[in-house]
Amino acid sequence: MLQLVIKIPGLLLLTLIWSSSGAHGIKLNLTSSCAHKDACTFKQISVSYNDPLTVVNSSAPDLKVLVLRNSVIGRLPRELFDYTPNLSEFIMYKCNLNHLNALDFQNATKLKRLVLQNNRLSSLTEKVFMGVNSLEELYLAENAIHLIHRYAFKGLKELQYLDLQQNSIASLEFGLLVELENLVHLDLSYNEITEIDSKTFLTNVKLQTLLLNNNKITQFDTNLVAQFTHLHLLDISNINIEEIALNSVDTLIAQNCSLKSLHIRGSAMKINANRNNLKKIKIDDVTSVLELDLRGNLFETLDDFQAMTNLQKLDISKNQLINILTSSISIPYLTMPNLLHLNLAWNSLHEVQSAHFLLLQKLTYLDLAMNSLKNLDSLVLDPLVNLEKFYIEGNQLQTFDFDTFVKDHENVKEIGLFNNEWEFNYIGKVINSLQEHSIHLPLRTISSNNSKSLHINAAHTNTQARFSSSASSMDKLTKMSHAGRPHDGNEVTSIHPYWTTRDIMAMIILVIVFLILLTQFYLILKEEDCFISCRERWRRITYTQARSRRLNEEDSQV
Repeated sequence: MLQLVIKIPGLLLLTLIWSSSGAHGIKLNLTSSCAHKDACTFKQISVSYNDPLTVVNSSAPDLKVLVLRNSVIGRLPRELFDYTPNLSEFIMYKCNLNHLNALDFQNATKLKRLVLQNNRLSSLTEKVFMGVNSLEELYLAENAIHLIHRYAFKGLKELQYLDLQQNSIASLEFGLLVELENLVHLDLSYNEITEIDSKTFLTNVKLQTLLLNNNKITQFDTNLVAQFTHLHLLDISNINIEEIALNSVDTLIAQNCSLKSLHIRGSAMKINANRNNLKKIKIDDVTSVLELDLRGNLFETLDDFQAMTNLQKLDISKNQLINILTSSISIPYLTMPNLLHLNLAWNSLHEVQSAHFLLLQKLTYLDLAMNSLKNLDSLVLDPLVNLEKFYIEGNQLQTFDFDTFVKDHENVKEIGLFNNEWEFNYIGKVINSLQEHSIHLPLRTISSNNSKSLHINAAHTNTQARFSSSASSMDKLTKMSHAGRPHDGNEVTSIHPYWTTRDIMAMIILVIVFLILLTQFYLILKEEDCFISCRERWRRITYTQARSRRLNEEDSQV
């Protein structure tokens, strides 16, 4: 007995039970199941060579969407297309499909969307999709495809969306995409591609989204993407590429690529190029940039970001910033009037001048944590009238005029101030004052993958220890830690000087492992009869000593 589930979007869900036998296999009647309906979903169908899936006495001219999912169907049931002349979308998801043939689609002439995702396809043969010339979207993700014939996509001139992610593709045959002139989106991510020729996308002039991330590309021709006049999205993360030049791109994702040079000849809206080796970045149309994520690079100043008048978010934490601007810049302030978020944490800044923030009146987030600031005048922050979150943890500050700062910044909601060189009495008064203004004081914890060392001196550690000895102060710290905001992996954090639950659990595990090893050592010694030999040796030594004492006593009597 098998179960057929028919799902009609927005209407109802029907369940149909049909029988199967080894002699006749599974018989599916679309007339009774999908007649006068535009969508049907079938699931939990198990077929085999002896029990094939057959369609009998069926006709569903109104059916537009047909779904087979969570089943065991090794071959595509081509009979379904014979009785669904107006079918525009066919989905076969997680059905153990392992083979495709060009004859499978010969009657699917009106098919626009074909989804064969999460199956067991290993190859695409020549002209396999020749029968679906009207196809616009093809999804082949999460299979085991490792071989694609040069003419596998022949005839798909209307195709706009091709998804091949999470397969085992090692190379792209020359001319594979040559007929896909209308291709707009191509996803080749999470494959095993080692090299892409510069002519691979020569005819795909309409391409707007190209995902090449997480491949094994060792050689990347810069001319590969230079031909595109304007890409909406390009993702080249986690591939080895030292330089790249683009005409224009709305969003560029290039994380962990070993990039040393990045040049965009036109415009760019969002760039995520964290964890690279960039020292400079060049964007010809600087007014187009809205967001920059450049964490974990080698920038020493913010000179390259001047005149980005529409920039809203700049994250340049974990770089090598020594100065915010160099003396070679004629304008001593940051020309980013629309900036809302500025992260300068984990750098080597020694000072911040009052002129730097003169135009940043819209700024709401400023992170100066984990730098080398010894002095910070609250007047420097006066232009930041809309500031809401401000962090200065992990510096070498001894004083800061928090009262004036809070008075001049009425919108501030959160201040990170710990891990500095505050005096015990001074920081206690500051905490009381800030809590009276309902300002949150987070205790941010350092992530384990942080590559930089935390500079906490002995004087500060002693101050924290004395501070924790006070019950009331400890209660405040506990409340603040429980009321802290959710941890974001992108945020820069500090270290807590006390034992955490993770530390205690690690110590317990180490003790247990030591006891297990000790027990194993005892069992090994026992199996080798070491303890018996030791007891025998001890018995002999004891007997010899007792005999010597008796002889000495007898000699003394004589």
